[in-house]
Amino acid sequence: MSQIAPTAVQFLQLDELRLFYKPQDDDNFYHVTCKLILQDFISLDDNYEHGFFYQCAEANYYVTCKLFSNSLIIDILNKEIYGMDIDINLYGKGLMTLHQKFNLEQSLKQILPFYLLQQLQHPIIPDENGLSHNISYQDENGNKDDHQQNDIINAGK
Repeated sequence: MSQIAPTAVQFLQLDELRLFYKPQDDDNFYHVTCKLILQDFISLDDNYEHGFFYQCAEANYYVTCKLFSNSLIIDILNKEIYGMDIDINLYGKGLMTLHQKFNLEQSLKQILPFYLLQQLQHPIIPDENGLSHNISYQDENGNKDDHQQNDIINAGK
């Protein structure tokens, strides 16, 4: 039995993983982006507080981390849940200490293999609002293999 190949949109999502993360020993939330480093990789995005290189399963990634302050999280929740028209600045720089950067990087290196492997096994197709959908594969006999992904808010874009 052969499976129907995922659509081109799914393949485009395999070179980038985005998630929100809160380390156990840190009271802050971070928006984390892992971008697969392809040949002649140039990062033009400088809207983050910390960045580092990470290798997983013979692939190289550039990981960027943006600090989300508590007030920014409250503003986003009020806007998204209650429709309050608040001017939210996602591009302001937060301040991270060297200890926060080191702690965040070490913590992410422990969990990133799980998320990257999950991303490869169950690609996410975001809609125009940045929310993911079920991905359903169907073989030639009509048998389905459904995968449910958590909703991910496409912040910062």
